[in-house]
Amino acid sequence: MKRLFLAIAAQQGLEETGQQIIKKLKINADQKKLDVRWVPMSNYHVTLVFLGETASEKIPEIETLMSEVSSRIAPFDLKISNVGAFPDEFSSRVLWFGVQNSKSLRYLQSELSSQFHEKNYLLEDRAYSPHLTIARLRNPHKTKDLISPFVRKNIAKIPITEIVLYESVGRAPFPVYKALKKFLLCGTEPKEVSEDY
Repeated sequence: MKRLFLAIAAQQGLEETGQQIIKKLKINADQKKLDVRWVPMSNYHVTLVFLGETASEKIPEIETLMSEVSSRIAPFDLKISNVGAFPDEFSSRVLWFGVQNSKSLRYLQSELSSQFHEKNYLLEDRAYSPHLTIARLRNPHKTKDLISPFVRKNIAKIPITEIVLYESVGRAPFPVYKALKKFLLCGTEPKEVSEDY
């Protein structure tokens, strides 16, 4: 069994402003003596579909489904802005960069979900909420003062040209996300991109 998920790699374009914000957040977190584990930049991603524990023999079928979707969808840009926390800023366990919930991203995610639903994969039954995890707190803690300087802050616009099948290996302090296969977006859909956020 392998712990699998489909995602967008999200390192490119975040090297400058993203890392400057992380540096400031780290200084502030240290001053507040928060026990924070910062996600390595090599792990930055935006999850599209979480498959979870999956039999290895399913991988060829998964790759076929991903290939079908990626061949139809055009590359697009995605705005990264805002710093937030889950479940909220008063008892936070996770810090994240906000990801533009654009028409292109929603379309890509819904097309992938539909394909896997049709093949009877058990997917998470909750509304899609794109985000990019940057840190985890060992204990729930108030982070309102920590993140407030970066709320509504424009961070980057990143090019989305491929989707990746990842395997999550190990647990502590962070799992290793191993890219099993990448699929280039080489289609023409959708033609219009919403700038909604």
